[in-house]
Amino acid sequence: MRLLQLSALSLCLMLGVLSCGKVTQVVKEAPPIKSFNMTSNVSISNQTLSATTNATVIFTAQTPELYITVNGIKPDGKTSLLSWGKGTITRLTKDAKTQQPVSQSLTITTTRRDGLTLKGNSQYMWSKFMSPDKTNTIKVVSNEVKQGFRYYQVIVFSDAETYLMRLFDGDSVSKNKTVNCPPLTPYNTFIDTLFWRHLASVNYTPKKALNRDTLRKFFSISIFTELNDTFTGNAVKSFDVKNPVFSLSDPRTDVLLELYQHYLDGKKRDFQAYLKTISFLNDTIKTELAKKLP
Repeated sequence: MRLLQLSALSLCLMLGVLSCGKVTQVVKEAPPIKSFNMTSNVSISNQTLSATTNATVIFTAQTPELYITVNGIKPDGKTSLLSWGKGTITRLTKDAKTQQPVSQSLTITTTRRDGLTLKGNSQYMWSKFMSPDKTNTIKVVSNEVKQGFRYYQVIVFSDAETYLMRLFDGDSVSKNKTVNCPPLTPYNTFIDTLFWRHLASVNYTPKKALNRDTLRKFFSISIFTELNDTFTGNAVKSFDVKNPVFSLSDPRTDVLLELYQHYLDGKKRDFQAYLKTISFLNDTIKTELAKKLP
């Protein structure tokens, strides 16, 4: 009888050990994806823009639709689309009842890539356009943007060659939950277009990248306005607004970067000689640039 009791006790202990073993086999949950929320601001004009390039505005109240794409750039230069949105601008010019002219007001409706209207807040993969404020500034909210990329690229566009673009490095968002996109203007797009082209030559390595503040001082707003061009040509033959690809195609960007490198080298004779060969720069620009390296 005592032997049976000991056997039963041993069996209970074995079952207990096995049960304990099962309890400790906890399945590890995948860590949450680190992300940040971003706000971008785009200015529009109520008036038709002149032929001269405007340093701050590229879109007008007559622009029917705007799109935004937020891309992550990997160390090999490949991009991943992280957020997208379409904003349809509605202009109210007459009173609905009296049909009398009224001061123009603008509203904007956001559509997702799958064609559904985004009525609530921005979500993962979907950016939200907000109606313009009194200064005709459209705020775009992009929530839950995935972290972990070398660089981030924000592009607001109406077609393949009409766009504003900014670049910022991944380190600037790695410890921030909320981020404000650097100002989206034609001039800043021009500077970042040069910077983007340069990044490819240094394998998108931040430590080897040019200093954009110095680049900005060299190619000033006055030079940009005189150029009357953002150099935002797109080499993509078939452009899809839902899967937008922007590929720089203007060879003049390489010429300007070469000139800038001569400036950094500090060799006045080489700088002045190369400057004289650039046919698309007028005398006003050449005179101003020549003063950069007296």
